[in-house]
Amino acid sequence: MKKVYRPFWSYDVQKTETWLSDMAEQGLVFDRLNRWTRCFYFQEGKPKKQVYRIAYDKMKTSVLPKTLQDEGWEKAATAGNWEFSSNEQPQSAIKTSPIRDGIIKHNRMITFLFFPMVFYFMVILLNFTVSMMSSWLQDGGSNIVESPMWIVTYLFFALVLGAIVLGIYSIAKITGTNKELDGTTDGFWPVDEIDQQSEKELKKALGDEGEIQLDVFT
Repeated sequence: MKKVYRPFWSYDVQKTETWLSDMAEQGLVFDRLNRWTRCFYFQEGKPKKQVYRIAYDKMKTSVLPKTLQDEGWEKAATAGNWEFSSNEQPQSAIKTSPIRDGIIKHNRMITFLFFPMVFYFMVILLNFTVSMMSSWLQDGGSNIVESPMWIVTYLFFALVLGAIVLGIYSIAKITGTNKELDGTTDGFWPVDEIDQQSEKELKKALGDEGEIQLDVFT
């Protein structure tokens, strides 16, 4: 059994899916995830081709829908509301995949939590900086007396700054992932879609009458 620590795996599920496939090709087949410690566990075996899909579903069931089973999907593991499915067919042969709507909604909720956190710590950092500068100026810019207690100040400053950096990174990374997921057409059913550029060109070619008909079906 091999354990791999991956703290920000959920920030980019597509990258994590590719990583799991790469591990399978090295003979390390994904077994389970501890979502609290953020550790992935792998069984050592023979190298094989494996496609993975990650979904987030609060209404999860013990088995996959028959449509996905017929497509060759199997449940690889579950961790809380996270579901990991695997498929041994080549990527080009797979027509339907588990939906990602749950991941997008979950990511949005996480960003809503990070925004106030970043704002809160930025206010603390600003107040801390202003307070230190005011104290230094009031003392006439005198030399700072060395004290073992300064380590507490340094640790506090590092903690606040680290929280801000983590929050900004998380917001940027999750927002980028959601944009990528919004651009995919993965789902339980094959979906025929007209991209926005094609739709504009089609409306322009058909004129007003075509635009009315197109709006009825979209």
